[in-house]
Amino acid sequence: MVKVNRSKIILIIGIIIIALSILFIFVGSKKNKVSIKQDNDIYAHTEENIIKEEEYSGIKYSNISMLTENDYTTFTADVTNVSDKDITNERFHISLKNKDGEEVIKLLAYIPNGLKKGEMKTITASAHGSFTDVVSKEIVE
Repeated sequence: MVKVNRSKIILIIGIIIIALSILFIFVGSKKNKVSIKQDNDIYAHTEENIIKEEEYSGIKYSNISMLTENDYTTFTADVTNVSDKDITNERFHISLKNKDGEEVIKLLAYIPNGLKKGEMKTITASAHGSFTDVVSKEIVE
C-alpha cells in the first residue's frame, strides 16, 4: 500500500481546482466582474473583490478562485510568506460577504505545517452550500 502525505493530497486537489477555475474564467467571461454560471450548474466566482490578490499578516494571497458546484463552495489560493520570519499560525478564516457587505459564511482555512520565510503553498477551504450570492471576501483571524 502506498502511503500518501496529506499535504500532497491537498496540493494536488488545489492544483486541479485552480486549473478548472482558470478554464471557467477564460471560457465563460472576458470582463471578470460577475459570477459565471455554466450549463452544468458550476459557478465560477469571478468578482473582483473575491479574486483580487491581497496581503494579510505577512501572507500574500494570489491565484485566488472560488467555485460552487453540487451544493459545495470551494475557495482556493496560493499563500506566500512575505514576512521576514517563519509563520507557524496555520489557521485563519475567510469571511465571504454578499452585496450588502453582510457575512454569509466564514470558511476555516488551514496551512499545513505553516510557512517558512518566502515559501508558497496552495490552500483550499470548502463549505456545504451554494453561496452564489457572495461577491467579496475578507481574510480574518
